[in-house]
Amino acid sequence: MGDEDIEVLVETELPEEDEHEHTKAEELEIDIVHSFEMRLKGSMQVSKKVLDKLGLEKYIPLIDKHKIGIEALMHLGHGGLEGMGIKNAVDRATIMAAGEAGFIIADPPKIDGKPVEVRVKVGFARLARINTVNLTCDIKLFIDLYWNDPNMVGVDPENVPNYVWRPNAYIYNSIDGTGTNGGKVNEHQVSLMDTETGLMLYPLEVEVTISNDMDLRKFPFDSDAVDIIILQSEDGDAEDWVLRQHENVESSVQFFYNVFETPEWDVNGFSLDFFESMGGNGVMYTHCVLSIHIRRRPLFYIWKLVLPLFLTTAFAFGSFFFDVNELEARSNTAATTLLTTVALIYVLSNELPKTNYQTLIDWFLVFCLVVQLLVWIISNLLTTDLVANTERAQDVDSRYAFVMAGIFTFGTLALFLPKLVKWAMSNKFSRPAYPLKGRKGNELEYYTFEANKNVWY
Repeated sequence: MGDEDIEVLVETELPEEDEHEHTKAEELEIDIVHSFEMRLKGSMQVSKKVLDKLGLEKYIPLIDKHKIGIEALMHLGHGGLEGMGIKNAVDRATIMAAGEAGFIIADPPKIDGKPVEVRVKVGFARLARINTVNLTCDIKLFIDLYWNDPNMVGVDPENVPNYVWRPNAYIYNSIDGTGTNGGKVNEHQVSLMDTETGLMLYPLEVEVTISNDMDLRKFPFDSDAVDIIILQSEDGDAEDWVLRQHENVESSVQFFYNVFETPEWDVNGFSLDFFESMGGNGVMYTHCVLSIHIRRRPLFYIWKLVLPLFLTTAFAFGSFFFDVNELEARSNTAATTLLTTVALIYVLSNELPKTNYQTLIDWFLVFCLVVQLLVWIISNLLTTDLVANTERAQDVDSRYAFVMAGIFTFGTLALFLPKLVKWAMSNKFSRPAYPLKGRKGNELEYYTFEANKNVWY
């Protein structure tokens, strides 16, 4: 039987019987189940949103009328459901199959009508491949969601029902997909952590690649905030439950390996921002933005890019060592150096960010090319072919060589030396220089990473 045949079968309603009052036997069956349910600590109301997704929203008034909880719904069977007034056999089968599969869950355990507060803890197993070119980052983390469920007070932790309510969330800025199936997500069982308070835990294991926008104007002396956006799934909204920070904030974000040995970056600290905002469908959703604050280690680019470009440009001044009447030698030296620099830039382009603005490295590349071009022009102009007085040409040639070499050396040092000294002398764990503002404009707290506190290895 194909998918279309199944859809037709599901959508086809069996002839309904005439409306009539329940027989005493049917009413007794429902009453017995009600009594049984009331004695259960884990009794919970059926989620109306789940019934709506199953296309069974027409039975919500019946469930409200009989105050049927999930525990009772699972015990009624076909006879009890028919006695409630659900005459369609396909609908009864859908409800029972959904219940057995765990698709029917309880409503959020609100207290006094307030949204359930879900506290967040995050543990990193990997934060790697922070890609400056593609603006991405690979992460593997565990998201622990905690909340209190009054319905679970006194329940045996070994017998937590599979229909207990749990919050669903996903990584919004995952480029592997925006749903809970984006990347690799393992959902574990809901656990009862404290029977006296009904403290619940729902852990998610997430392995994804996220988009990571960077401000690279100071590259390679830049800092970055790797934002991990945890967003409420669309099967809930901010009226049902909200994400909030854990009581022990400083240890609510942890690394389970020596993150201080990340090759290109210093991983310094984190900040958290919790807020609610309206989605495109007009529904308010809750967000948690976890920002991991990192600082680049620039020495790779100093040794592999800045120094080779500096030496290549310095070799261009070799054209001034030739006599002013040796036009071919002077021209070839300057031109060869210019072509070598272009080839070097082409080879290194895979390591450079592709931006629509100039980074610090970009300005240095332009500086080197301009100096080399000027060396080529001047070394060709100051020849005996263009200047009649050879002695005067030689004197002017020496002055230009000295002045231009000084400008190039001073310009290179001015671009990089102060920033290199500042990087070496600064405390990498200090609060970032860029502003830490929340979505609502509030100032965010900054927490540092420390060994044996929130970094374990």
